[in-house]
Parts: sequence; C-alpha cells; structure tokens
Amino acid sequence: MGTETTALVIDDVEVAFGAVKAVNGASFRLRGTEILGLLGQNGAGKTTLLNAVSRSVRHTRGHIEVLGRDVEQLKPYEVTRLGVSRTFQSVAVFGQLDAMQVGLLGTDFLGKATVVEHALRLPRARRDEREATERVREALDFVGFRAPVDRRLGELSYGQAKLADLARAVSGRPRLMLLDEPAAGLNLGERGVIAEAIEKVHSELDVPVVVIEHDIELMRRLCHRTVVMDSGRVIGDGPLDELLARPEVSASLLGRAPAA
Repeated sequence: MGTETTALVIDDVEVAFGAVKAVNGASFRLRGTEILGLLGQNGAGKTTLLNAVSRSVRHTRGHIEVLGRDVEQLKPYEVTRLGVSRTFQSVAVFGQLDAMQVGLLGTDFLGKATVVEHALRLPRARRDEREATERVREALDFVGFRAPVDRRLGELSYGQAKLADLARAVSGRPRLMLLDEPAAGLNLGERGVIAEAIEKVHSELDVPVVVIEHDIELMRRLCHRTVVMDSGRVIGDGPLDELLARPEVSASLLGRAPAA
C-alpha cells in the first residue's frame, strides 16, 4: 500500500490482571484503510486488546497509537471523539432500547448544544436532535437494517440487532472501526448480510477496520490481512491462507497440524 497512513499501532503491548497477562507483548500495525482480522481461540487476548485500544482497560506496558495519537493519557470518551467506533460481542445490553435509541448512543459526542440548552429545549439543542435522528436513520439504511426503528432490540432477530449495533458505530462518523465478533450467533444467511454491511462500510466510507471473528471463511472473505493471537501473543501476521499453512498457527487455531 505504499505511503498509506497508519491507523493503529500496537507496540509490545501488555495487559495484566494481577499475575495473569491477558495480552503479552503484542505488536502489529493497521495500515491505510485495510480490514485487519484478529483471529485466535477464546482467551487469546483479542477482546482485551481492543478494550485497551478503546481505553476501557489500561495496558500495563507498551505503546498504543490511534490515528496518530498516543492513547496513554486519554479517557475512553476522548478515544471515541478521535473517531474510534466499537461494536460488541453481545447486543443484550441494548435489549430494552429500540434501534433508534441505540443508534443515537453513537452520536452523543457530535452535538454542539450544552446540557443547559438541551434541558431548556433551546433551538441549537433541537437542531442537534434533528440532525442526530437523521444521521441514525441514514446509518440504519446504509447497513441494511430492515426492521421498524421503534422495535426493541430484544424483540428483533439477532441478525437485525447486530445490524443496529453496527449502525450505531457508523452513525458516529468513524475514522477507525473495531468490530468484536459481529457475526457471532448468526446463521449462514445473516452472516452474509453482516459481511456485506462491513464491506460496504469499508469501501464506501473508506474506514479502516479491525474485526475479531472465529469464522475462518468469513475472515477469508473480509480481511486483507490477519493477525493470529495465542495466549496473549501474536504468533502470525499476514495473508490468512499463508498463516494457516504454518504448523504452529494451524495447531493453535484448529488443534492440529494442517493436512498435507
């Protein structure tokens, strides 16, 4: 990719919880606007690493740089304001909210009105609300959400609920997206829909993406490059099929050496 920018730098990062090192010296870079896969068994440290990037946990060693900024002294909301959008493994936390309410969570930091202006329903606050609502409607349509926007996520199919969460991330005008198992719990058809939505986000919005998944076929479809983690360490970085041909990577992911 030549002289492209570096959206994310992970350099010798450690995240320790007491004596347990959930991430242990991980290093890699997200270049340009590629889709980078994070692959590994449960407990490999993938989600913990994304949590460190978004500052919901603190790294205990190393360097994390997001969109040219060192995150060491940043609070989670400041990372969000840089343009980092995040989805989560489970959407159950949003179960009592409807799709519009979930989407609006992704736009909170974009408005210009003060708390007092919102409390008094002053013109700038009302304008912020109109713009945020329109932005969420556009994001829901963009990712292919097809259910009523006033339906609670807990009442939707899991595939539509996952799309609503993706729309929340899109509505925040992302410059970097972190997707944690976006296809988890989905059937084959729903996986295809979420894959198309991610590809559309990447291609039409020109946003770099980090995606965690266990579905190797989905990762093969989506990702330009894959980082494989095992016990908190990076054990492979490159094209997925080349990594799967390495005995140590195949053994980590599949529990066996690759077939001849």
